[in-house]
Amino acid sequence: MKKIILSAILILLVFPLFSDPVWTNTSASGVMEAYKELPPSAMMKFDINLSNSKQSSIFGSSLSDRLSDSDFSSDKWANALTVTVDSNRRNPISVSIWFSPFISTAETGNKKVSATWTKETTSTNTIDHDTVTDEETGETYDRYFMDDTGLCYRYSMDITLKNNSGGNITSATASTTSGASLNLKFTPKAESNRRSGNGWAGNWKTVQNIPTLESGVLPGIVEDSEAAIHATAVFSMTIGTSYSDLLPNTRYTSTVRITIQGD
Repeated sequence: MKKIILSAILILLVFPLFSDPVWTNTSASGVMEAYKELPPSAMMKFDINLSNSKQSSIFGSSLSDRLSDSDFSSDKWANALTVTVDSNRRNPISVSIWFSPFISTAETGNKKVSATWTKETTSTNTIDHDTVTDEETGETYDRYFMDDTGLCYRYSMDITLKNNSGGNITSATASTTSGASLNLKFTPKAESNRRSGNGWAGNWKTVQNIPTLESGVLPGIVEDSEAAIHATAVFSMTIGTSYSDLLPNTRYTSTVRITIQGD
C-alpha cells in the first residue's frame, strides 16, 4: 500500500481596482509518506496529474497560487483543481482532498472566509484494444483485450465523490469554523463480449467482478501494452463572499492537502 500526501497553499490577494493582477509561483517543502510494499508489476501503468488554471502540473511539490479578481467569474474560480488519471490497474484509486477556509493575516485580525469546492465535470474514455505495429512489416493491427478463453473486455472508469461518511456529494464547504473533505474515487469498470469475424458477437455485458491477475493489471492487457484508461475530474472553488467585499491589499490563505492512495 502506498500513500502520497501533497500540501498546497492558495493565496488570495485583494488589490485596488487600478492595480494590475499579480501571480507568482513559489515552492515549499511538501510532505510525502511511503509504506513498504512489494515492487509493482512492470506491466502496471499508473500516472496521476494534478493541475489547475495556473499550473499544468502541481504534483510532487507544494504550490502557492496567487489569485486576484481576474481569476474569478461571479466569485468562482472555474478550474481550481483538475485530477487526471491514466491507469491499467484493476483496483481503484482514491484521492482525498482536505481544505481550510481562507484566513487573512494576523495584522488584519485573522478574518476567515468560507470556501466551497464543487465537482464541475468528470469524463472517461473507453478502451477495448491496443494498436500494435508489426516490427517486420510495419503494418498495424488491433490487439483486443482477450483472456485465455477468448472473452474480450472493454474498460472505462467510474468516478464518484463522497464525504467522510460515505455519502454521495457534489461539493463541500470549509466554513469559518472548520475545514472540509472531499473523497474522490476512480474505479475501473468492465464489459465483456466475444469477437465474431470482424465485429462483435452480441451486446456488451457488464462484468460484476473483474478477474484478479497476479500482475495487478486489467485482464487482456499484456506486457508491452501502452493502453490505459484516461479519466478526469474538474473542481471549481467559490469564496463565501463577494471578492469586492474582502479587505483591500490583504492576503488570504487557504491550505489544501491532497492524499492519493491505491487499494
